[in-house]
Amino acid sequence: VPNLANVLNNWENWYPHQPLPPKPATFGLDPAGIVHEVGEQVVALKPGDRVYVNPLRSCGACHACASGNQMKCDYFTFAGYFGFNRNSLEIYKRYPGGGFAQFMRAPQSAIVKIPDNMTFPQAARMGYLGTSYSALKKLGNLAGKSLIINGATGTLGVGATMFALAMGISTIYAVARG
Repeated sequence: VPNLANVLNNWENWYPHQPLPPKPATFGLDPAGIVHEVGEQVVALKPGDRVYVNPLRSCGACHACASGNQMKCDYFTFAGYFGFNRNSLEIYKRYPGGGFAQFMRAPQSAIVKIPDNMTFPQAARMGYLGTSYSALKKLGNLAGKSLIINGATGTLGVGATMFALAMGISTIYAVARG
């Protein structure tokens, strides 16, 4: 059956500033697996390494990237998901395919080695934990404060709960199903 319409059918009308990967596209975020092959400029990875692949992509050369603020890069893109402006189309050319592809190309900076005692399904949740951690860090010092966590039983919520406790929060109001 040719793909003439799907759940993303209206995406370009609703979000014209957030381009999708060109078709044929393979979507998917936060894959984990074993390195199959590395480019000649890669120095910190080798075939056989167990890794998590961060889906964040950027140019790697601008001031925002150099200062660790990839989200401010004009090329910032979630590989295998969507971009934030038309420059994302260039990133899709460099790094086609998302986490549901059999193989995924990624820059060395997006690869995180995982320990042998971490399963691949556990590693695939690391991106969500990073989101929780980043959100809490933006709040500043949490010691002695209270916090409401909506969705506390999902990966983001559990991560936020654990990180908030580690950051010294005194009271957590958890909102969740069940």
